[in-house]
Amino acid sequence: MKRTRRHRFVFIPQKLKELKFQLISVLYVLGFAFLFLAIYQPFYSRSAWFAFKPWDILLLTILFFLLAVILLSCCKYIFCKICSTRRRIVLAFYLLWSFMEFLAIALLYIGLTLAFGFGGNYDNVSSLIFRTTFCVAMVLSIPYCIVYMQAKYLQKKTELENFKMQISENIQNSRRLINFSDQSGVLRFSVEENSIYYIKSEGNYIKIYYEKNGEVESYLMRMMMKKLEESCIGTSLVRCHRSYMINTLRINMMQNEKQNSILILDNPSLPEIPISKSFIKSISERFNRMQPSSKV
Repeated sequence: MKRTRRHRFVFIPQKLKELKFQLISVLYVLGFAFLFLAIYQPFYSRSAWFAFKPWDILLLTILFFLLAVILLSCCKYIFCKICSTRRRIVLAFYLLWSFMEFLAIALLYIGLTLAFGFGGNYDNVSSLIFRTTFCVAMVLSIPYCIVYMQAKYLQKKTELENFKMQISENIQNSRRLINFSDQSGVLRFSVEENSIYYIKSEGNYIKIYYEKNGEVESYLMRMMMKKLEESCIGTSLVRCHRSYMINTLRINMMQNEKQNSILILDNPSLPEIPISKSFIKSISERFNRMQPSSKV
């Protein structure tokens, strides 16, 4: 039997798709560039023309940084526009785009160097390209790595917070009590929401099927199904049939056939619950709104 190979792609953090976050990365690059300039220039002043003095060189240095910031900002804007058309961006595409930004900055520096006659500071063009490649690689790679790690950290932090919130909501829902009152409004029965399987109408009475100490129990009380449905709005109990209400937290499977639509609960000892045609649409919409971790 021939095995198919599965390709696993690495995707960038969602934060990197935000324009605000990308513009912040430009500020990181600018700050690190000034730091690099202060360290690099004193030791390589013969081969690098950028400096804080004299004034003409300072102005040209400021011009280079200004053009570089504008160029990077435009690249970030275009990148975010592309990201907006795609749900996820693979890491390879992000690395390729970063390399294109690196190449654009390098060409900008080489162009200014040759335009203002600073090429004489280098032995030849290959020396100019080598120095430029080294400088731009140092200025961009380190801040880009920091930004990527920060985006990764923020995504993991957000995922952890969402997970904790979801766990908290599940615990809260599982411990939330649902009160059942009779026709006269007198409280007759209370049970944890997560313990309820389903409710069946039996004339002017309803029978509540719920879990207690691992066993299926039932409670019979006088109440109309219509009134019960109104009182259960906002809970996990929904109407699925003229005679049934189901707890969506306990559904294990839904089978929607032309002739017969049923719900199967997570307890195999319980019967299949029918779905009326008039309730199929509302039940399906409820399933679509359920969280990925919910039972389906």
